[in-house]
Amino acid sequence: SKPVELEQLLKCLPSRSSAKDSAESQPNPGAVLSLPTLIDPRYVPRLSKLAQKSVQLGCHKQFVKIYRDTRSSTLELTLKQLGVEYVTAEEVQTAQAESRDAKITHWIRCLQIAVKLLFPSERALCDQIFEGKHAWKDHCFAAATSKSLLNLLSFGQAISKSKTSPDKVFLLLDMFDRTLELQSEVEAVFAGDECAENRKSASTLVKCLAQAAKKTLIDFKDSIVKESPKNTSTDGDVHPLTSYVGNYIKYLMDYQSSLKLIFQESSNGDGTKSGLVSEISGLIHAVETNLDVKAKQYKDHALGILFLMNNINYIVRSIRRSQGFSW
Repeated sequence: SKPVELEQLLKCLPSRSSAKDSAESQPNPGAVLSLPTLIDPRYVPRLSKLAQKSVQLGCHKQFVKIYRDTRSSTLELTLKQLGVEYVTAEEVQTAQAESRDAKITHWIRCLQIAVKLLFPSERALCDQIFEGKHAWKDHCFAAATSKSLLNLLSFGQAISKSKTSPDKVFLLLDMFDRTLELQSEVEAVFAGDECAENRKSASTLVKCLAQAAKKTLIDFKDSIVKESPKNTSTDGDVHPLTSYVGNYIKYLMDYQSSLKLIFQESSNGDGTKSGLVSEISGLIHAVETNLDVKAKQYKDHALGILFLMNNINYIVRSIRRSQGFSW
């Protein structure tokens, strides 16, 4: 067995119809993909016959072990060639922001390649070689893919556990979106009792990314309230914090569907604010609280009132200019 080359994997993906599509663009979710060839088709029937023969000779356990170990190491090498290795939160934390962002984009691409091409190919190969032996093929497939899946998911786990910052929420939401989109395919390819741990690992990552995004927003709201009141403009103009939060909320609006899932927003019609709306309201209230404190720093009361008016008006206009949430 040899690792699958990147060029072969890319050929298995749908062809790009537009010049603006890049190597990092997302494949069409509804496209039919051709799976890569893991083993020369001439040898597959021979391996299947060997599997049958091993039963007759009473050495099937050895055959199964050799097969799963070989396929496991080969799959690991394939992912390693794509740049996928086990990483820790500490390693992610020390990376520069630009490098981290590029790695996240690349990781999303590798996750798609693995879930849409590599894992289904391993499943198909097991089905062919261990035809009629359901317990064997499920066991071999689970064992052959478990370490590679762990290595692949480790980057997402590391990002979710790394030190938080307000802008990090958008990276987390991008990763949450992609992992959630692939969840049904993960469930399908890792079906069966033998793959229960693999399915659990993948679903755990989705939950960790959601929790990390939620915590990042909550921490940001707390940091707004605690922001120093000494940093106040002298002319009553819009404060940098107000501008930042206004733009931040506008960007959040691009992730409404994901945020609603994360905050378990419900539309029960009882007139109460649900999760996401409550969080956005909380951000705005935090800014207002901070601005009130800053306004009191002005010796000229009229200038303090002007400061409040300018900043509140900026927040309102920022939200109205974009496609706002359904309040």
